[in-house]
Amino acid sequence: AFNVEFGDPVALRISSTAHYTLDDDDEWSRIIPPGPKGHLVYIRDSADPLKIRPYTVTLFHQLKCLDILRRQFNLLIKESASQMRPLARHCMSYLRQIILCRPNIWLESTRGSRATGSRAYDIVCQDWTRVYEEAEANRKAYNDHLLKDASGDRKY
Repeated sequence: AFNVEFGDPVALRISSTAHYTLDDDDEWSRIIPPGPKGHLVYIRDSADPLKIRPYTVTLFHQLKCLDILRRQFNLLIKESASQMRPLARHCMSYLRQIILCRPNIWLESTRGSRATGSRAYDIVCQDWTRVYEEAEANRKAYNDHLLKDASGDRKY
């Protein structure tokens, strides 16, 4: 199973940042776990315990979609492309649906006649690093499974 125990909440400062700029491919490439399938975890099929199925972690799917939209935006600017790629359209739809499914209804202070959002404030969050840790433990257990036979207790 993939079960994240978040533990104590963490503080996060919402503000403009020099990180994750539109043109920083390197930093964006590290936002999800490394590897071509870094966003996946592997879970035993409850109906067939000998079968292990891949799943994507929604946090990683969301972050990957942000990167895809960033790349699409850069493409539109740099190459004067006029159409969104199908994957970017998928991401727009997916992120919209996820936001609607789990809306954050905190109130943000505004400023000015246009009621623009405040530029910096603190919030309390679940510790997202635990998701990365659990995904890494799952991937290690899965890789160990690939090197051994299918018998015995496994963590995934």
